[in-house]
Amino acid sequence: MRDLRLYPKLERKGVIELILLTQVLVLWPLFNYLPLWIAIVCLSVIAARYVMVRQGWKVPGRLISGVLGVAGGAAIYLSFGTLVGRDAGVSLIALMFCLKLLEMRWYRDAAIVLYLSFFIMVANFLFSQSLLMAVYMVLCILVVVMALQALNRTNGGVEIKLLARQACLMFVQALPLMLILFLFFPRLSEPLWRMPSSLTGTTGISDSMTPGDIGSLVTFTEPAFRVEFDGDVPPSSELYWRGLVFSSFDGLTWSRSRPSLKTEDDVQHSGKRYDYQILLEPHRRNWLYALEMPVPDTMDEYANTTSENTWQRRFVLRSRLNYQLTSYSSSSFGKQLSEQDRQLNITLPGDGNPRARLWAQRAYLDAGASTEAYIQSILKRINTSNYSYTLNPGVMEADTVDDFWFNKQRGFCEHYAGTFVFMMRAAGVPARVVIGYQGGEMNPYANYMIVRQSNAHAWTEVWIEDRGWVRIDPTAAIHPSRVEVDLSQAWMQRDAIFDDVLPGAWSDYSPGVLDKLQLMWDSMNNNWQSMIIDFDAENQHDFFSKLGFPNMTIRDLANGLLAFALLVMAVTTGLFLRRRTKLDKVAVSYNKLSRKLGRVGFDRSATEGPVDYIQRVIDNRPELEDKLKPILQLYINLRFRESKQGDLQQKQFSKRINEFTLKQK
Repeated sequence: MRDLRLYPKLERKGVIELILLTQVLVLWPLFNYLPLWIAIVCLSVIAARYVMVRQGWKVPGRLISGVLGVAGGAAIYLSFGTLVGRDAGVSLIALMFCLKLLEMRWYRDAAIVLYLSFFIMVANFLFSQSLLMAVYMVLCILVVVMALQALNRTNGGVEIKLLARQACLMFVQALPLMLILFLFFPRLSEPLWRMPSSLTGTTGISDSMTPGDIGSLVTFTEPAFRVEFDGDVPPSSELYWRGLVFSSFDGLTWSRSRPSLKTEDDVQHSGKRYDYQILLEPHRRNWLYALEMPVPDTMDEYANTTSENTWQRRFVLRSRLNYQLTSYSSSSFGKQLSEQDRQLNITLPGDGNPRARLWAQRAYLDAGASTEAYIQSILKRINTSNYSYTLNPGVMEADTVDDFWFNKQRGFCEHYAGTFVFMMRAAGVPARVVIGYQGGEMNPYANYMIVRQSNAHAWTEVWIEDRGWVRIDPTAAIHPSRVEVDLSQAWMQRDAIFDDVLPGAWSDYSPGVLDKLQLMWDSMNNNWQSMIIDFDAENQHDFFSKLGFPNMTIRDLANGLLAFALLVMAVTTGLFLRRRTKLDKVAVSYNKLSRKLGRVGFDRSATEGPVDYIQRVIDNRPELEDKLKPILQLYINLRFRESKQGDLQQKQFSKRINEFTLKQK
């Protein structure tokens, strides 16, 4: 029997090099998500295999790769504390994938590596399903197909242009089938299985706020959600996307209390109505965002409303969520404040920040014990004193409020919001911190607004008699001359509390070329997400409804797909049989002889004629000359000479081949 490990050999120009290139390409995106040492080990193994090829060194073999594999598995377990889950599992697969190179000697080993490349490409989509990743994976597919072609060609990877052209042709030919499977393959409402949760953290707003937390999100430009308005778009000063309310303070960190579910609606809506649709990115939390304040009937379909007028789901959000809401430009709520809520929102730690406590009590009395006058006095101090809006406030002392209010006077929105609420509570006024996002950027190339992680913001709510909870944004009170230029656009979106003229350099801002390209790309990526990634069972049902099949079930789709597969198989088989060259009896018998000789190690080359082939066998096995010479002569007579005894010779030829037997030495 022919040993598949030895045929064809790997030592052909460009074969191993293409395989190594394939490994680098399919693994490269994973290196952005896996530990750095995984990337270093994988690239080192690939580089070592390349050096072995160039220097002609012997491959280490299974023992070395096995030892390294066990060590790598142990290191992964130490890094993640497990071998299951997305990150640990993919790390293990990537490491084993590369270590296979250290034992890759034969055709079979190389084929396994290339087929595993397709599996690694699928693993990349566990981390990102963006349009950029999809385009990159198409490039990887083309290179893998090129490597497979080189592996199966006698001249290896010599003709790179030909390999690339054939790979592109095969990809284009596969597109119609891919489209049919995408549209018609039955979609389930829930996946059959779920990858265990990753141990890595996520970017975005968390359920607590320590000075510096929100400021750290300024550099993240990833979309938090997108908003499509049905009609007019609210002005920037009204774009407060409410997320969480923090009522508990331990002296450093603001956090959530445990709000109960809301039993009755106390929100009164007024002003202009806005209908809009939010496409929320999966933030792996259980709360949603909305403009203050959505009509309950529209929000209750997607989440439960809490007593703090926030919205939470039962499960964390692991996939994009599209929800339709209605809000108004002005709303009031919480006019009746229970004693329990009052105590919760005036509570401060028993000690700490003594200067701020004393200052707040005196300022409240100086304002005539009027809550509204007291609020204005604090905002006026922020506006007229040397308070600045910056991401670099410096290190705060243990009494953070005292240090910020009297010494540093520099900070980001969480510093101002936290300090403002502290001052309210120190004077006995109920107040709390609200976090979410503020502002947004309209995409001129699509009909939606992008709210990014960099739009994260903290503001406050103060309870005022007969008015209820009132939004106060102390950051908006900062004088524009003391706002860092890099933060000016975010600051300008707020409704400035005092009428100061904005610097001309800020008002003349216009997006540059890179900004426009980024918006164009976001539009394309959003369309990719909406039309491809979010094409679930519901969207598939809508698709068939538009085609006139509103009652299409999963069973109908499965049966239709099976019928289509059988039809394709039947058509393909018919075309193959029609195009197949029909062999005559002489050729059939000669091929039978070739197979018999091939079993003992005499494979016939595609370019080897019958005389050369039989003579090569005789040279290696002289004892077969008496049997093979008559067979060769009959073949020559039948194939190349006219003879009146053709039928008789053909029977003799077939008989001799049928009787021909031999054993391997």
